[in-house]
Amino acid sequence: MKRLLFLLTGLPFFAFGQPSYGSDTLRGAFSILPELSDTYRFVVVADRAGGERRDVFRKGAEQLRACAPDFVVAVGDLIDGYTTDRDYALRMWAEFDALSERFGAPFYSAPGNHDYSNRELAALWNERFGRSYYAFRAGSSLFLVLNTEEILGEGRTGISDAQAAYFLRVLEQERSEGPMFVVMHTPLWFTGTDPNYNLLEEQFLKRDVTVFSGHTHRYYAASRQGRPHYNLATMGGDSPMRGVAMGEFDHFFVVDVCRGEVAIRNVSVDGTPLPLDAVNEQSRVPVEQLAGEEWLHVVPTVAAESPTNLLATDLVLTNPSELPLRVSFRAPEIPHGCFEPAEFTREVRGNSCDTIPLRLFFDRPQSLDDLPPVEVACVGCYRIGDREVSAPAGKRWLADCIRRCGATPLRVRVDDPFYVREDWDWHSTDDGRFLFEVSLRGSRLLLRIETSDDVLITDPDPEKLQDRLIVLFTPEGAPTRRIELTAGATSDDDCRAVCRPTDSGLEAELSLPAEGIRRFNLNIGFVDCDNILNTKPSQLWWRPLEMRANEHADYGTFLVDSDATR
Repeated sequence: MKRLLFLLTGLPFFAFGQPSYGSDTLRGAFSILPELSDTYRFVVVADRAGGERRDVFRKGAEQLRACAPDFVVAVGDLIDGYTTDRDYALRMWAEFDALSERFGAPFYSAPGNHDYSNRELAALWNERFGRSYYAFRAGSSLFLVLNTEEILGEGRTGISDAQAAYFLRVLEQERSEGPMFVVMHTPLWFTGTDPNYNLLEEQFLKRDVTVFSGHTHRYYAASRQGRPHYNLATMGGDSPMRGVAMGEFDHFFVVDVCRGEVAIRNVSVDGTPLPLDAVNEQSRVPVEQLAGEEWLHVVPTVAAESPTNLLATDLVLTNPSELPLRVSFRAPEIPHGCFEPAEFTREVRGNSCDTIPLRLFFDRPQSLDDLPPVEVACVGCYRIGDREVSAPAGKRWLADCIRRCGATPLRVRVDDPFYVREDWDWHSTDDGRFLFEVSLRGSRLLLRIETSDDVLITDPDPEKLQDRLIVLFTPEGAPTRRIELTAGATSDDDCRAVCRPTDSGLEAELSLPAEGIRRFNLNIGFVDCDNILNTKPSQLWWRPLEMRANEHADYGTFLVDSDATR
């Protein structure tokens, strides 16, 4: 059948399901839609990438195929991305292409941050698909597919002026009274932080619009000026999976359009129906508070010395919701330790905080460097309407001490780093760990670091992705000095350093001037690179990256033994 083309002079033009802009058309994996009537069905697919749980997306693809959609749209994060290696990215796309064939229907998507995280991946997206933002018609409906991940410079992403102008021109020319659907990755409709999206939204809300987004891996349904907005959870992406009430589940939407009427079903990957209002405007703040676990704060403790018989902290319970928050606590078991209180239940009024002292007594002096991680776990619960929503929060108690640095090396083994950045790429101490020794010799601070790693990656070019060590050294009253070392690196200025590979990892030795220093803070980081193609390797840190523990003390603090500097 010959297709009817709508030509807008100097502006976008549309065939049924095949948008273009000038001579730059969608192509490749995005199929041409068949001509549709005013009655059709499409499916909206949630995030897959970012700590993917294997086989979930495949199961969902097979389940949605049984719904017989006319086409499928996705909110992005189709591949793990975060690489600059073209061949590696192509292998990821080949894997996704094989999965998407299970849809059994034409497929469209917005780019997610994993798909479009750098210029190399952005170029590959445009090579595969022709455009990163576009519009098309299905029946009498207009679809706008946004790119919220455009690289704007200075580390910023969002919607460019050119993209905003494109969609404003589309809206000026496309004045159909039928339903309009907007698909994006990052929920800019919720954050309100992108001025170009805010400009577009003014026009969107004048139409019969439904908006779909993703990115957060948590479900949320809202209405903006009477227009439905949905932030999808996941279809195999990283998630604690704490259940429907927490908006953490694997799902897709089935959308039926019939003569201008829109009906949406929320469907689990196993085919069971889910509520559209699983998390809504009434429950969003309490659910996000529970999910983010920021309602529980364990104040770090810095003891004057170690070993010690007693550690003390405060549990700070914060409730930003209008609803009361019920918190319950039961103390963990610690060898030779006893908590006071051992358990409690407390209700925190809406928009308020509560502080509960917590003490840990030892029946024998305990070295804090040998103390196993102390996880303080509470359960928070809100009653929202006729249902209760609860979730646990676990925070590690940072129990540190002020150490003395002298002629005898002080040895610290870091089997359980306090902070892990990109933690989905680090699995256990078998994956990577490190130890360090610090001492004084005359007027020099000596530091030795040794890593143990299952995969050691090195490169003569220090700028290349590889295992590396990071030292943050902060003399009292002076700025922090950051020192990065890779295998083969040497330095012979006021910081004398050498780093070399060993059979089990990296070994580094540093010498820093210590004359006149009576107190300093130290933090050690180990970048554990297990895949040279992954631009986001794990970082293991002995202490959190922010130095201040509370208003009275810092952590990672060392006092210089004056006798050792003579």
